[in-house]
Amino acid sequence: CPEGLHRWQVRAGADRDPWKNPPCGLWQTGDSFPLGTALEVRCERSMPARFVGIVSVGPSALVLCEVEAYAWRGERSHR
Repeated sequence: CPEGLHRWQVRAGADRDPWKNPPCGLWQTGDSFPLGTALEVRCERSMPARFVGIVSVGPSALVLCEVEAYAWRGERSHR
Protein backbone atom coordinates (compact mmCIF):
# COMPACT_ATOMS: atom_id res chain seq x y z
CA CYS A 1 0.00 0.00 0.00
CA PRO A 2 2.16 2.88 -1.25
CA GLU A 3 -0.35 5.44 0.02
CA GLY A 4 0.80 4.54 3.56
CA LEU A 5 4.38 5.44 2.65
CA HIS A 6 3.95 9.09 1.77
CA ARG A 7 6.81 10.85 3.62
CA TRP A 8 8.43 9.51 6.76
CA GLN A 9 11.60 9.92 8.76
CA VAL A 10 13.36 8.19 11.64
CA ARG A 11 14.21 10.45 14.61
CA ALA A 12 16.21 9.62 17.73
CA GLY A 13 16.91 11.50 20.94
CA ALA A 14 16.03 12.10 24.58
CA ASP A 15 12.43 13.28 24.12
CA ARG A 16 9.39 10.96 24.08
CA ASP A 17 7.94 13.15 21.32
CA PRO A 18 9.78 12.09 18.14
CA TRP A 19 9.12 15.48 16.47
CA LYS A 20 11.35 17.08 19.13
CA ASN A 21 14.29 14.76 18.40
CA PRO A 22 16.85 15.26 15.61
CA PRO A 23 16.45 13.31 12.36
CA CYS A 24 18.38 10.12 11.74
CA GLY A 25 18.72 9.95 7.98
CA LEU A 26 16.76 11.61 5.20
CA TRP A 27 13.02 11.84 4.52
CA GLN A 28 11.85 8.61 2.87
CA THR A 29 8.97 7.96 0.46
CA GLY A 30 7.28 4.90 -1.05
CA ASP A 31 9.62 5.39 -4.01
CA SER A 32 12.67 4.91 -1.74
CA PHE A 33 12.47 1.11 -1.97
CA PRO A 34 10.32 -1.59 -3.60
CA LEU A 35 7.26 -2.74 -1.66
CA GLY A 36 7.77 -5.95 0.28
CA THR A 37 11.47 -5.33 0.93
CA ALA A 38 13.36 -4.26 4.03
CA LEU A 39 14.90 -0.82 4.33
CA GLU A 40 17.82 -0.01 6.60
CA VAL A 41 18.05 3.59 7.81
CA ARG A 42 21.40 4.51 9.35
CA CYS A 43 22.15 7.64 11.31
CA GLU A 44 24.64 9.83 9.48
CA ARG A 45 26.47 10.52 12.73
CA SER A 46 26.67 9.09 16.23
CA MET A 47 23.53 10.04 18.17
CA PRO A 48 22.99 9.38 21.86
CA ALA A 49 19.31 8.50 22.19
CA ARG A 50 16.84 6.97 24.58
CA PHE A 51 13.90 7.03 22.17
CA VAL A 52 13.64 6.13 18.49
CA GLY A 53 10.54 7.20 16.62
CA ILE A 54 9.16 7.33 13.10
CA VAL A 55 7.29 10.44 12.02
CA SER A 56 5.09 10.75 8.97
CA VAL A 57 3.77 13.67 6.95
CA GLY A 58 0.88 12.82 4.69
CA PRO A 59 -2.81 12.29 4.26
CA SER A 60 -2.86 8.74 5.64
CA ALA A 61 -1.35 6.72 8.46
CA LEU A 62 2.08 5.19 8.06
CA VAL A 63 1.81 1.40 7.71
CA LEU A 64 4.77 -0.66 8.99
CA CYS A 65 5.10 -4.42 9.26
CA GLU A 66 8.12 -4.60 11.54
CA VAL A 67 10.59 -2.14 13.06
CA GLU A 68 13.92 -2.99 14.68
CA ALA A 69 16.30 -0.50 16.29
CA TYR A 70 19.95 -1.24 17.06
CA ALA A 71 22.60 0.67 18.97
CA TRP A 72 26.28 0.68 18.17
CA ARG A 73 28.32 0.85 21.38
CA GLY A 74 31.85 0.94 19.96
CA GLU A 75 34.87 -1.22 20.67
CA ARG A 76 35.35 -0.17 24.29
CA SER A 77 31.76 -0.49 25.47
CA HIS A 78 30.78 -3.11 27.98
CA ARG A 79 27.37 -4.54 28.79
